[in-house]
Amino acid sequence: MPKQPTSYSLTNHACSHCGGRILARSGGAGISGYVNYLCSCCEASGSGMINPPICYCNLKWRGSDINNYRCIHKEELITSPWLKDACAHSGYDLNSQQMVGMVCLEAERTARKRWENVHEKAKTL
Repeated sequence: MPKQPTSYSLTNHACSHCGGRILARSGGAGISGYVNYLCSCCEASGSGMINPPICYCNLKWRGSDINNYRCIHKEELITSPWLKDACAHSGYDLNSQQMVGMVCLEAERTARKRWENVHEKAKTL
């Protein structure tokens, strides 16, 4: 019988209940490929194969069949500068100590288009 892992590792996902960092360990539900997830703050938990079921990546607007949010790590702000506006609009406080948060996908698309338009105009000046 395979030995069950006893320790969790950090993920780049934020809890949709409290915004805390989600931890992961493999071996959830006794099925290969499943992962156990645990919020480091409120201790919400779940198991899944792709995204943690307790994170913003699985959050949908009422009546919607598609995911409307995604988790974000602060390091993404370095390579994607438009995310600062999108995060602020989505309610993720960039000045907090949290390394992960969430962004609304619609806010991200809008901020990226605005950022690209500004930089296209700057190239023509």
